[in-house]
Amino acid sequence: MKSLTIATKLASIALLLSAATAAHAVTLNVVCGAKNGLTSIGAALKVLHGPLASLPNTINVSGICRENIFIQGFDRLTLNGLSGAQIVDASNQTADTIIITQSQNVVVQGVSVHGGYDAIDIYGNAAVRLVNISSQGALYDGVGVYRNASVVIVNSTLQNNGYAGVLVVGGDVTVIGSALQYNFEGIVVDNEARAYARVTDPFYDGVAISNPAVIAYNQDFGVFVQRGGFQCAACSISDNGSGGLFAEFGATVKLTSYSSATLASAPPTTVSSNGPNGGVVVGVLSSASFPQAKVAGNEGTYQITCTTPTSVTRGAAVAAGGPANTNCTDY
Repeated sequence: MKSLTIATKLASIALLLSAATAAHAVTLNVVCGAKNGLTSIGAALKVLHGPLASLPNTINVSGICRENIFIQGFDRLTLNGLSGAQIVDASNQTADTIIITQSQNVVVQGVSVHGGYDAIDIYGNAAVRLVNISSQGALYDGVGVYRNASVVIVNSTLQNNGYAGVLVVGGDVTVIGSALQYNFEGIVVDNEARAYARVTDPFYDGVAISNPAVIAYNQDFGVFVQRGGFQCAACSISDNGSGGLFAEFGATVKLTSYSSATLASAPPTTVSSNGPNGGVVVGVLSSASFPQAKVAGNEGTYQITCTTPTSVTRGAAVAAGGPANTNCTDY
């Protein structure tokens, strides 16, 4: 008997799963590089697409998967990396390595994502959680979050990307206990986007150890915000080439500590050892407040600089270690 084609095999698997799992979760195992079974994430997504896509499905991944992945139309999908699983761009940086759109409650965890035009892009009515991942080596962004997308990034590393570790344009992102490092910019917030970075909280985030959000060693600024909002609670912004944080064109920034019943001793946000533009620059029509922050040890004339009469700050003199370390007038 002739062997079944790959398409026929996938159709047969999908038919069996549909019959057996009318109202139950499905778990598929992908071993990239294997000779038998499901050998790519794309093949597993094809199996689950359609009637199964609304179930709480899990794809367990192992090996090095050289492919570009498109996730659309799923609800409660978990992509779970095992034993150092990697997803590597196969397009020579002409396509995103992972795209997620029109999908809710998607979790990507435990994988290392390499390369691509962007490593991971999320947009268009999508809610995604990235946990214990690394995203690196993209031509532009490690993670791109666009309008109508909401993303939470937990205990992850976004590094060595050509532009931003995280780019948020019109979307919402929360960065928890993660490192944004060795990119051109650490995090970029633009076009009515909102970004919140904070320490991990063992109670709320399901982690054993509390880690700060670290934005460090980026070539330009650690944080670049324009026409959007950024809040940092118990963050470390340090050793960035041009400066720590730049707020421009109607940006709103708040640097503070983190407090909860289960994590009462989190440190304040610190901005230190950044380049010639200093710790924080507050530009045109922008505001920054420093209720619990320390901005010290940066290069430049001032630790906190206001560039125009429309720059507004609160608590800058205290955060900078005295009025001599800022030219801002607090309101």
